[in-house]
Amino acid sequence: MSTCFWYKDCPNCGDYGRLFIVEDLSHRRLYLHCEECEFGWDDPLTLRNGFLTLTLDYSCALADRQTIEKYKWQAFALHEVEAAHAPPIC
Repeated sequence: MSTCFWYKDCPNCGDYGRLFIVEDLSHRRLYLHCEECEFGWDDPLTLRNGFLTLTLDYSCALADRQTIEKYKWQAFALHEVEAAHAPPIC
């Protein structure tokens, strides 16, 4: 079974959602995506300058361990969940 990863609770929606690590396949980058309010952040260290992911046109996928290692985001993969129990983010 595949696994996906999340960083911490979302600061934008009052900790209702988790920030999942997502790969933007169109722009070849990772970002954090809130499962609840649909906000995203490019910089997990500051969580500033969030953007509404629903207004962007791109392809994405929940990042697996290999992808996270490729982009050197291991420090932000603090929690894991089976992909079958993850929200349908993309």
